[in-house]
Amino acid sequence: MGLPRKKLLVEAGSIYRSKSGKTPCYGRQGECQGKGFHGTYGKICRLAKRVLRWNREAESGEIFRDPRPARPHSEEALRKSSWNWKEASLGKVVAEKLGRRFEVGFYEAALAADSENLEVLVSLGNLYAQQGLLEKGLEIDQRLVQMRPRDPRYHYSLACSHSLLGHIDPGLAALSHALQLGYNKVEKLTDDPDLDNLKRDSRYHKMVRELLSNKAKGS
Repeated sequence: MGLPRKKLLVEAGSIYRSKSGKTPCYGRQGECQGKGFHGTYGKICRLAKRVLRWNREAESGEIFRDPRPARPHSEEALRKSSWNWKEASLGKVVAEKLGRRFEVGFYEAALAADSENLEVLVSLGNLYAQQGLLEKGLEIDQRLVQMRPRDPRYHYSLACSHSLLGHIDPGLAALSHALQLGYNKVEKLTDDPDLDNLKRDSRYHKMVRELLSNKAKGS
């Protein structure tokens, strides 16, 4: 589930206030007024600006209509006028799409500031998978395996990413490595739809049989 519209903008607004001491103001064109943002905080602010602009374009300008009664204004005056973003009207589907895009952008900005942050990598990998960004998800899984080469969970996730992309041999190799490192969740292994492409290969079923045999011997 993406961030609600209000929380989405509150996140960026609170950061803006903490860094500049000013209240952010979004104009009718979706521009964030005020300067002084730098580094990671600036990236997050610019993400919020793009989110607003994308949202406006997605609904042909109707999303950011001012709910107050229309008053006669020149086109230039209307363009420059400011209003409270809390008055924006968002459809549920659009709000969810915006939330997911903001979440991805937020974690990408956080990762740019701290490329070794394991929690951020895992969260970003999950978001990529949820949105079907398989190539980016694969890159995250490969980084996680490099950072934690002895953790079978990350090798299993890497096998899933390869499988979703139709990479049979690399997927089976990653799965085999996960099992060698102690991955033993048989139900997850057999029921996971992410592994469907690997399940068509006889080598996958051989791995499952060996895992079941080893668990039986150990019980």
